Amino acid sequence: MKLTNRIIRTLFIIALLASVSPVFSKAKRMEVKDETEESGSTVKDDWKQFGKDTAEAAKSLGKALGTTGKKIGDEVKNSVSQKYCGTWVYKGRKVTTTVVIGEGGTMSVTQKQILDVKYWNGTYTGTLALIVFNVRKSGEKTGFSKKEVDDNKSWRLLYSVDDEKGTMSLTCSAIPTDADGHNFSNATVFVKQ
Repeated sequence: MKLTNRIIRTLFIIALLASVSPVFSKAKRMEVKDETEESGSTVKDDWKQFGKDTAEAAKSLGKALGTTGKKIGDEVKNSVSQKYCGTWVYKGRKVTTTVVIGEGGTMSVTQKQILDVKYWNGTYTGTLALIVFNVRKSGEKTGFSKKEVDDNKSWRLLYSVDDEKGTMSLTCSAIPTDADGHNFSNATVFVKQ
């Protein structure tokens, strides 16, 4: 991040110098023209040129900062997505809850107890501390039957990842309480698989 700040500052200084340098040379020419010409039209023309030069310098600065900003945004996005992507597991007494977050934008939550499985599938978007899970399908499977429905729900999951321990703390009131009675409204520690 420090390197990125230095790059931005350097680009800003270069663009500033590029816009100021022509201004001083134009000002020098304006003084010479004022002394040699009687009419004020050359001063007017020089001010027009000054305005054009300043606008051009501002455009080049904007392009430079825009490109740098996009690169920074991509770097932040990549570092964030790498943190929460993967398979995360919480094991209760009888029920195992698994959260799978794919790098391609897919996500699933599964609660499994012996032969009984409840699941939610969909897509997600994420930020530094929040994942919005758009549930598209949900269902239940038992040893004897299967039931699936189309959903259109959004779950908000607050999270924090501990890279050193390989864990993610997740809080989400939308994840149903499991058969063990665990309530995911409380922060729950998932282990990365």
